[in-house]
Amino acid sequence: MKPRLVFSDPSIERVEAMRRGIGDNSGLEVLHLKSDQLRNLPGLDAIYLSITAAEPWGAKPVVHRAQVLTNRENRLAGWPTHIVAGVAMSKQDPREPVFELRLIVRAVLQAVREFNEKPEDGIRSIGFSPEWTGIERLDPLRAGEIIRDVYEQFDRFG
Repeated sequence: MKPRLVFSDPSIERVEAMRRGIGDNSGLEVLHLKSDQLRNLPGLDAIYLSITAAEPWGAKPVVHRAQVLTNRENRLAGWPTHIVAGVAMSKQDPREPVFELRLIVRAVLQAVREFNEKPEDGIRSIGFSPEWTGIERLDPLRAGEIIRDVYEQFDRFG
């Protein structure tokens, strides 16, 4: 089972455009929230952070891979139990937002799939805020289409 991906944005206009781009995919959601509100969303099992932002949890740069970091004390500090950290890019990768967003979504889905193979608590939902994905550099309609495309193709192409 693929986890539900929850994207937030403080702009209602961007949220509505991303929703149009995502369409009717029930595994994807876009909420009108500030980034600091997302981590407190009930039912959120994990939140995506850049490698740099996740260093306090032990994140290390791994090219094209995300990492699931678990800390039960996170809940006491107002964070989900799991942090999904990453993704490092190679020197040859293009530095452009479409490539980066595709890479992030695919790497997060792969890391969570691998994590959920273990007999521990699985990750059913992951939150993404715009500053860690570079999504604010994209047209929001296009960002929604990219997210939907990667999410829907993941099981076929992993």
